[in-house]
Amino acid sequence: MRIAAEQHQLIRNLDVDEHRTHFAYDYWANEFDDNLYLKSRLKLVRDALGDSFTRSELVSFYKEPKVGDETKFIACMIWGHEAPAGSRRDSRGPWKLSKMFADINIAEEAIRSVSLASEESLIRSYKAIHKALDRCGPNFFSKHFYFLGKSQGMCEYPLIFDDRVASGLLKLTLGSSSVMSMVNIGTIRKPDAYLRYLKFAFEQAHEICCEPDQIEYYLFTL
Repeated sequence: MRIAAEQHQLIRNLDVDEHRTHFAYDYWANEFDDNLYLKSRLKLVRDALGDSFTRSELVSFYKEPKVGDETKFIACMIWGHEAPAGSRRDSRGPWKLSKMFADINIAEEAIRSVSLASEESLIRSYKAIHKALDRCGPNFFSKHFYFLGKSQGMCEYPLIFDDRVASGLLKLTLGSSSVMSMVNIGTIRKPDAYLRYLKFAFEQAHEICCEPDQIEYYLFTL
């Protein structure tokens, strides 16, 4: 599977920051009136990023050494559940986040243990966070891997692998989107599937001379 040559220039011109994600702070905070842990960290995110932010601004937030990994993760979950490009808010966001942090110690341990130093450590992190955090599948924790990897200056950083990206892969393979009106497409929730996707994206980024996240964003927008 390869991306057609006539799409290469379009991909090189893609701006992954073209959409700002709007953070409806009051909407989230009102859901956590009785959860001081999450509410206090929502305020830290709002104070640092304001009521809207881009991917690059979230990467900069991830670079802040004084911000805890769990707060960065929460910011990422807000970004993932608020209205993405061409879509609408996932209204389950606050409920899902409360489930992820149902046991704060387990959640913090899993998030802080994430290592992207090697393929083996990525697999371990994938399995650990998938097991530890309820309602947080690869659709969402791959977003955390992405922002963490970019903030660490990795050249081949992990990429977001959600259902819209998976749909883009199918459209790329079929050459037509007509079937998408009849079926739902989802990612395979196994680390080897994630690694195969990364291998494909890195190979295509090298061939096209673009950033890996431009490949992911291209698939997302198909």
